[in-house]
Amino acid sequence: PMQIKQTDDLRLPVSMSPMPPEAHLSILVSQKQVVVDDRIVLQLDEGAIDESDLPGRDARIVPELQRVVEEALEAQSRFNAQLNREDRKVATLVVDGRVPFKTISRVMSSAQAGGAADLRFAVQRFGSSETYGGEGTKRVP
Repeated sequence: PMQIKQTDDLRLPVSMSPMPPEAHLSILVSQKQVVVDDRIVLQLDEGAIDESDLPGRDARIVPELQRVVEEALEAQSRFNAQLNREDRKVATLVVDGRVPFKTISRVMSSAQAGGAADLRFAVQRFGSSETYGGEGTKRVP
């Protein structure tokens, strides 16, 4: 579970999936920016990536984002090795529900090119909490 403060430019989608969250590398995509583990990587305009950040108009990978993800995963690997932990290279994407799919696709492609082997999305839980081991139903505004 992650504590995510929602703001006007970051609203999470809702999910009823019973899959428990697992967070490792965090990639936040709001309406205004892309942030990797608290490091601002890109500025966005209403969720859109500026073409000057791309090697070409139809490019799927954002080089700066790929580079920062590579660095973060390398640091994570060193940390996991010191603690004798499995190094799974998981990235959790925290994405505003209004961000265009084209941006999400480019972020995902860039993260995978940077070495993320498993991508997960952070969402708000919604539905019967029996699914999650609690009582009642949580309604999300």
